[in-house]
Order: sequence, then structure tokens, then C-alpha cells
Amino acid sequence: MNKRTAVTKFITITLIALFLVMVPLSTVMAAAPIYVQPGGDDTLCDGTVPVDYSSGVAPACAVKTIQKGIDLVDAGGSVTVAAGTYIENLVVNKAIELAGAGVDTTIVHPALSQPVCTGSLCGSRLVLIESSDVTIHGFTLDGDNPGLTSGVVVGGADIDARTGIIENFSAGTYDNLEVYDTTVENIYFRGIYMSSSGTGFNIHNNLVQ
Repeated sequence: MNKRTAVTKFITITLIALFLVMVPLSTVMAAAPIYVQPGGDDTLCDGTVPVDYSSGVAPACAVKTIQKGIDLVDAGGSVTVAAGTYIENLVVNKAIELAGAGVDTTIVHPALSQPVCTGSLCGSRLVLIESSDVTIHGFTLDGDNPGLTSGVVVGGADIDARTGIIENFSAGTYDNLEVYDTTVENIYFRGIYMSSSGTGFNIHNNLVQ
């Protein structure tokens, strides 16, 4: 190796080292996924790996609720939701991928029954979006929770949710919402609703009924 080559390699290595020091780790490494499954634990687990039932609940394991997964995940990461039924009203307030196991297996019912009120943002909202760059797929969002009674019966379903997926347009302008391979059903007012001030939404391959 001649002197010029050695100097060039030294400069290159130095520049790479400086780049790694100056750039935050979150921009170098992708955000770790968070796992949700019905047998998880929101108190003991950090959502980083699925629960291993053969060895009991580990310090690092899946959480039990989707909202806990959303709260734990870093922006740019994903929340992977296993098959099961979840009783929740969700708020997605960061840029993430929310991935269910499929419309036939990952079901979300509302925890709150309030289908009738005044305005688009009031009442029981299954998924409230408060961030740009959100992707949702692989769920059935069913606004009829069998454990709740609203008295608003449509087509044999007692409707509890006012909206399915809706952007909180009163809080800001959000872009690039993508929803696909998702069923939204038994909703009183709006199935999937994007603010007219946002751009880049991509809603495809869904069933709204």
C-alpha cells in the first residue's frame, strides 16, 4: 500500500466515523417493531418480541393492547397485531405502520358506545389519525361491540362506533394516509374519512359496509 492510498483510506474512515457520530441513531437504524397479541402483557412487556409461553412471560414480550403498541413504537416503526379480538378506541399520533394479521382474524371493536352526536369528530371513533405517513392494513374494524348496547340498530347490528377511520382535522393537516386490505363495518356516520386539506392519501382494496 502506497502512502497516497493509506491517506485516502484514513480520510474515508474518518469521514464515516464523523457521520455516524453526527447523525442520530434513529436515522441510521430503523425503528424496532412492536408486537401485540391477546396473551400479551401491557404492564411487564415492552412489545419487542412475541410472548414465549413455553418459558412464561419474559421481560421483553408482546403487549396486550394495540394502543400500548402505538404508544411504545418509535415514529417510522410498525405495530404488528396478531390474530384476535381487541376492544379499543385507537389514537394514532405518530408516523407508523399498523399491521393486522388479516381481515378474517384481527378484529377491533370499540370500547366506547356513542354513535350519535353532533359533528364528525365526536362520539366513538375506532381509529383517530393525528399524524402524517400512517399506514393501516389487515384489520376488520367492526363498530358493533357485542358487549355494548347503544339502541341504534341498523341491519340487525347495534351500532356503537360513530366513525371507523378518521383524521383529526381540527388538530392539524395530515398527509399520506394509506389504508388497504381492511374491512370497516357497522359504522353510524363515516367509514374512512380524510381531511380535504391533506394530500397523498391512498385508500384501496378495502370493504366498507
